Amino acid sequence: MKHLIYICLAAVLAFTSVTGCTTTKQITQASSPVAPGTSVKEIRQAIVEAANIRGWSLQENGANSFLANHSRGQYSATVQIDYTSTNYVISYVSSTGFKHGNGKIDKHYNDWVINLDKEISSSINKQHNLRLNKTK
Repeated sequence: MKHLIYICLAAVLAFTSVTGCTTTKQITQASSPVAPGTSVKEIRQAIVEAANIRGWSLQENGANSFLANHSRGQYSATVQIDYTSTNYVISYVSSTGFKHGNGKIDKHYNDWVINLDKEISSSINKQHNLRLNKTK
């Protein structure tokens, strides 16, 4: 009986260590609203500034759209950033070096996208606050 308890405990621990240590997560697609009154020009400027700060290179991809690429060592990711006067969306395009499949990807890719999203949001908020202070 004691052996059976140890075997069950070992099986539970083995299962937990395999499923709990996964390095892949759902692919993050960031969609963020923008403060009312923010112009498309301000959003574009914020995206360019944020990409520069975070080490992403940008390429125009039509009206109100960029392809952004970030590389570090053997890893690289390309995302599409579409924007309007009300929001911007960061979508997965491709990657190399990351484990991915079935709508999931290495968590480090998601970290890159989340950090880019936060930086864009911060840049938009700074611009918005500057505009508000100028009108006072």
